[in-house]
Amino acid sequence: MGVGCVEKYHTFNMAHKDTGMIGWYVECDEIAVASAIDEMIFAFNYLSHSTTEEEVDRAKRELVAIKGVQYDNDIELAKLNARTLSHAGRVIPWAEQYHRIMMLKKNSQ
Repeated sequence: MGVGCVEKYHTFNMAHKDTGMIGWYVECDEIAVASAIDEMIFAFNYLSHSTTEEEVDRAKRELVAIKGVQYDNDIELAKLNARTLSHAGRVIPWAEQYHRIMMLKKNSQ
C-alpha cells in the first residue's frame, strides 16, 4: 500500500466475571492516524445502531454451530471449562452457554 494506509489492525473483546473490554489496535503511518480512528469509531457506531434482528439471529445460529462443533471433543471441552472458570469464577456448561446465546436479542433504542 502507499502512504496514508493502515498496515495492520487487530480487534479484541474480553469478558470477565465483573467487567469486560472491547477495543482495537492499528498500525499505520502518521498520515493515516486520523482517518483510521474515524473509520473505527464509525464502524463501532454503525454496529450498535444498524444491526437488524435478522442479522442477530443469523449470528446466533452461526455462533452455536461453530461452538457446538468446537466443543465436540474432550480436549476442547476441558479448554472451555478452564476458560469459563478463569473468566466467570465457575464452570459454565455448554447448555447454559447455548441458552445465553439464544436469549440475545437486538437492543431496541
